[in-house]
Amino acid sequence: MRSLFGDLKTLDHIFITAATVTIGGGLAADTEALRPGMDTRLWGSWYAAKYGAPKMPPDGSITFTSGVSAWRPRPGAGLSAASCGAVEALGRTLAVELAPIRVNTIAPGLIDTPLIANVMGANAAAIMEQQAKRLPVRGVGRGEDIAEAVLFLMKNGFTTGITLTVDGGHTLV
Repeated sequence: MRSLFGDLKTLDHIFITAATVTIGGGLAADTEALRPGMDTRLWGSWYAAKYGAPKMPPDGSITFTSGVSAWRPRPGAGLSAASCGAVEALGRTLAVELAPIRVNTIAPGLIDTPLIANVMGANAAAIMEQQAKRLPVRGVGRGEDIAEAVLFLMKNGFTTGITLTVDGGHTLV
């Protein structure tokens, strides 16, 4: 991560989307198989802030990505929920520590991406359709939905230390 930011003189905004989905096995799962879930989401966010923030102007922003599993955990996905919750706590803490640079977190719900399709496997289309019917907005999210929310966080100079949930109502049902 240090080399990523090393040659940059300045940057205005950082948006971290790195995540590894780790589901299954619960406490019986192999710890090494679960480690990438924490390494990419939490440590990736930490290092991006550590090496990026010193190159930012006072009105810059950092946006981390968590997920609704922090509030709606599923059996076997404890580490995924923990990594989301940890990133949100990191975001709130760094909002105070790095002020006036703004630090926020975005918590997406089910977003139609290759990552999610890969996790769901051969039944991805059927699962997405079933979940779409369950959500209050009657559809799953698109990458554009998240991009618009991130742009709001980058542009709004009076928003810091929050987790913005963009989930189509997932946490309600």
